[in-house]
Amino acid sequence: MLTLLLGGCATEPSAPRQSVQPGATAPAATPAMAEPAAPSVLIRGKSAAAIMSSIVKYRTQKGMKIVQRDKQRLVLSMPVPKSRPPAEARMIFSIAPAADGLLLSAQVFQIVQEKGRKPVTHDVTASLTDKLEAELAMYAK
Repeated sequence: MLTLLLGGCATEPSAPRQSVQPGATAPAATPAMAEPAAPSVLIRGKSAAAIMSSIVKYRTQKGMKIVQRDKQRLVLSMPVPKSRPPAEARMIFSIAPAADGLLLSAQVFQIVQEKGRKPVTHDVTASLTDKLEAELAMYAK
């Protein structure tokens, strides 16, 4: 599944892209919490820590590295193979309390670093919605 997610990051997304210039010192300064349009799933009967542990276990087995982690937000990254200019796939998972459980949301970004330029961040969540919804459903089980 990661190959599919990252494969989508390595190609031009079919939906319009947003460009965000991250801070020079912190490329992790990609857009904050998940936007309302981000794929999400309501999870009942699991703690936020258990959900985050499941995500970390699955994503690190797929070769991603943790960039930032706290109780309600997890940022993972991985270089996009064979991309020119060099690119990085970054996934942001966020958990928010809901009326009858926890709402888990995910976003995917592609960060492109052209030589001599600042990194450019593209939100590719829209082009990967189906795959993200399937993965989020897996964490709800």
